[in-house]
Amino acid sequence: MRAFRVAGWEYSLKKLERISKKKHYAERFRFEYYIFLSGKSKKKDAFQSVVENILGYLNEVRLIIKHQLFQAKNPIKDHRVIVFLSNNNSFLKTIVPIVKRLIQEGENPLLICAANHLQPLTANSLSIGFGDRLQIAEQIEAYQGPLKKTAMICYAVFRSTVDLLWFAFQPIKMSGTASFAFWKYALLHHYYSPFWHTMLKENHLKILSADDQYAWESLIIDNAHDTQSETFIFQHGKISELYYPSFAKKLCLWGSMDKKVMLDEYGATDTELVNIGSPYFDNVFNEVGQKNKSGNRQTKYITFLGQPFYRAWYQTVPFYQQALDWFYKLSENKSFDLQFIFKPHPHDHMAFYTNMPASVKILNENILSILYESLIIVTIDSTSMLEAAACQRPTIQVLPAGSEVFIDETHTKIAIKAETWEQFETLTHKLNDDPAFYSQTVEDSSKALELYFFNLGHSLEKIMDLVCPDSNPID
Repeated sequence: MRAFRVAGWEYSLKKLERISKKKHYAERFRFEYYIFLSGKSKKKDAFQSVVENILGYLNEVRLIIKHQLFQAKNPIKDHRVIVFLSNNNSFLKTIVPIVKRLIQEGENPLLICAANHLQPLTANSLSIGFGDRLQIAEQIEAYQGPLKKTAMICYAVFRSTVDLLWFAFQPIKMSGTASFAFWKYALLHHYYSPFWHTMLKENHLKILSADDQYAWESLIIDNAHDTQSETFIFQHGKISELYYPSFAKKLCLWGSMDKKVMLDEYGATDTELVNIGSPYFDNVFNEVGQKNKSGNRQTKYITFLGQPFYRAWYQTVPFYQQALDWFYKLSENKSFDLQFIFKPHPHDHMAFYTNMPASVKILNENILSILYESLIIVTIDSTSMLEAAACQRPTIQVLPAGSEVFIDETHTKIAIKAETWEQFETLTHKLNDDPAFYSQTVEDSSKALELYFFNLGHSLEKIMDLVCPDSNPID
């Protein structure tokens, strides 16, 4: 795992697991606790976090009062499939094709999101058209009658505050500061868990999501564990320790590599895992297939695919800057008859790239369009190297020697590795100047895709067989 981000993170999470035996739902907090440890180590950041979490808790209380007392709805009885959405592009790219296929197959899925995700989701191009199906999680009526609702809100506020104090004095790292983040988890648990557990126990529902580690997703999915309802999590990115154990009954994996890691390293059982593939990469694979048939293969870029390390983890990652510096240096080499391109990650901030030379151009176009017009791809840690392989473009994974690395995929030949400036310069020139080496690298990466994905191009058919075997397709 990315251990250099948080010193002793494994020990801290094991201690969280131990205290979760007293309050089992505290285990659902583990992912956000890790995120908290990653970015709130400084006193200033910790104080800011406390203020933000107090305001977030008060806002959640406001939302529950507003939606439960005045705008409550009970749409679940009209559906047998519930899909949880959040405004995260990686999640959406995985789950939106499934939703569209469910509708095609004659299903009427209920789409749920947290209240703070509703507006961004309705504006997100991936989920446009789902507005009339989206239901705010806080708005689903948990209890009948205003007196019962008011009593449960008061109870949840009281119990969650007691839990905040309990968490603050637990023997885990930064428990006092982190307790304010846990406060919201406790609030949602005490108000909504009885309702969701009963609902999932009395009805045979199917819950689908691209993640089960955040507050709302983990609450709903975990409450199904001893019921007849089924829960499915669809892998949206590379697997890591923090995503296991899963709260869902079935973890739907991309390919044989991830399955091997889940079984051999994380201790998963075969019954928990389903060989599915990736709906998003199916679309990539099929779209690239159509472009390959067209024969249009103009290449004019050498492209660096950025990652949001500065913004996402509140710190400068030295080796990321080193890789960028190598790319900048190479861009000033006049022997390349190609434009050097930097493609920023959607969650990054361009203020971190002010030292970019004029020889590098920033492009924010569709990732596949950029890949298809690139001769060579450069990255340090991005699933876009899989997209590059589908586009039949070679990737250099830059992993400066001596640095902690996130994911090294070069052992599969999906990419080739550069650990020094000299290696990076040599490999780039060789790919540019040696057609045989270029072709062999592309062939190796194309073959490697079979390790990463089951059912490449056909995962949606597998998902429909799993989730809705008796669906009737709409003509």
